[in-house]
Amino acid sequence: MVEAEIEVICNPEYLELARIALGHFFYHPEALTEAMEVMAAQETAVRVLLAHWTRILAETTVRYRNQYQTRHTFASMLLMAGEPELTVAKLLGHATVEMIRRHYGRYIKQPDGLILRGEYRELGC
Repeated sequence: MVEAEIEVICNPEYLELARIALGHFFYHPEALTEAMEVMAAQETAVRVLLAHWTRILAETTVRYRNQYQTRHTFASMLLMAGEPELTVAKLLGHATVEMIRRHYGRYIKQPDGLILRGEYRELGC
């Protein structure tokens, strides 16, 4: 076990919640059965989604990545195509371009052909 996992398991608040849950399931075994059925259905749904996802990626030129990584791929491809930083920021749900510049600065095309590789406020960029 990893040290962080041990800390979580030994956390008195979590132990108290686990005690309450076990007590509930002891007196209501049908609730445990229902909870296990829900977890099995969720597991099945995740497997089906992953199978579809893998098949979709296999039909494209994009190498395999999990779904969260495609958010970064999407942003990078838009910026490399010359889309405005603010447009990409809005599409990703950011209010400003700060996060875009910090994480995707190397992909941002500049009008003069320079490619910024980070934040250069001291240079007025």
